[in-house]
Formats: sequence, C-alpha cells, structure tokens
Amino acid sequence: FANPFIKYTYFKKRKDVIKLLPKLNKNAILLDAGCSIGTFEETLNDIAFPLYKIIGVDFAPEAIKIARSKTVPNTDFLCKSINNLPFENNLFDCIVMIAVIEHLSNKRKALNELKRTLKEKGQIIITTPNKKNIILKIHNFLLEIASRIISKKEVDKDEYLSRKELTQLLKEDFVIKKSIIRYFIPLSFTVHKRTIGLFPLLPPSLNLKLTKFSTNDENIKVPSILREYFAWTIFVVAEKKAKIND
Repeated sequence: FANPFIKYTYFKKRKDVIKLLPKLNKNAILLDAGCSIGTFEETLNDIAFPLYKIIGVDFAPEAIKIARSKTVPNTDFLCKSINNLPFENNLFDCIVMIAVIEHLSNKRKALNELKRTLKEKGQIIITTPNKKNIILKIHNFLLEIASRIISKKEVDKDEYLSRKELTQLLKEDFVIKKSIIRYFIPLSFTVHKRTIGLFPLLPPSLNLKLTKFSTNDENIKVPSILREYFAWTIFVVAEKKAKIND
C-alpha cells in the first residue's frame, strides 16, 4: 500500500474481525471465504499465532497465487468459488467473510454453502459496507457519473446491505450473537481507479490521525440514528442453529 491512510484502514478492519473470533482449540479449522491475497491470515498470524488450521478460498487465481507466496503457518489457500465449496458438511468451527457479501450476485446460495460446511453452533463473522451510509450513497452516485463520463461505461454495481437486511438474511439458519456498526469517517473514495482519503486537501499525517480516530469508535457514545446513517462498516457475528430432532 503506497497510501498509509488506505493501509491503516485495510488492516484495522481485519484486526477488528480477529477481536470477534471465538476461542478455538488446536484441532479447530477456520475458513476465510473470499480471502483475496491472504491479508487476514497474515494479520491473524502476526497477532495471535493460532495453532488451529486456516483455509482461505477465493475465485481469483492471481489473488490465490499471491496468498500462497506468503509464509503463513497452518494455512492453505484454494482457488474455489464460495458457491461450490469442495468441503464436507459440518467441517469448520468458524467462518469469516470480510467485505465479500456485497460482491455476490447470489447471496442466499453462498450462505447456504457456508452453512452446510459450518459445524452446528459454529460461528460466522461477516463484514460489509453499510448501505444506509449517506456518504457511501453520494460516493456511489459520483462514481457512476465519473465512470460514464471518463470511460463511457456503466460501472459494476455492488449490492450493499443494511444491518437489518443482513441480519434478516442470516436469521433463517443462524442465531445473531452480535451486530455492530463501526467507523464514522469513510475509509476512502475511489474515482476512476484512483483512491484518495476523505480529506484530500489536508496533510497526509492529519488525514491518517482523523482516520484512526474514526475507526477507534467502540467507546464513542452517539445516538443510534447517527450510527445507522453515518457509520461505514457492519459487523455481524452469528451462530449456526442446531438441528431440532423430531
């Protein structure tokens, strides 16, 4: 990452997911669904030195190639689709999916596959941008206009979710254990493949300080409506429901 602002926020989200992980013993297996270049695995190894096995899957061959080039103990990376996982039922003790679900065209199919491979009472942790975020809406509107003017093509649209929509999507098969909306200042704006901070006219050091303040907001007390419409990222922790025997 050439931009320290982007680097900080990218790793901060993964560190916050690590804080939400359940305690796992050395025989446990964790799945990173949509692992990209293996940054979560690298960060987890740096912070916690886990003894359990980690499997990262991603459909992009180039991302998996980069992930495999990293030295992360007890970790395998596979080029596979989340919609068709090559694993047996009830294999994983925990699944994480970081900023992936908004890119999936068939969210239900992906969640069904994750449910199938997760053990009963196993936990899934999902993060996604907050659909209700007002600045995100403005950003997407400007991005669409800029893309049409510059490249004269329609921009690929992600399907964002609100906290309510995400929890409703999970409730059929999972018990919601925790649902949080975090980060009050947007992580970045991307216009025609150029990423900039929220305050491009400020010095980079001040921009970074504002970012650190906005992403360390666990103890900031604000009205819930402000979180709903101005916080940037949704974190949901859910537990797979146990089967009810007839």
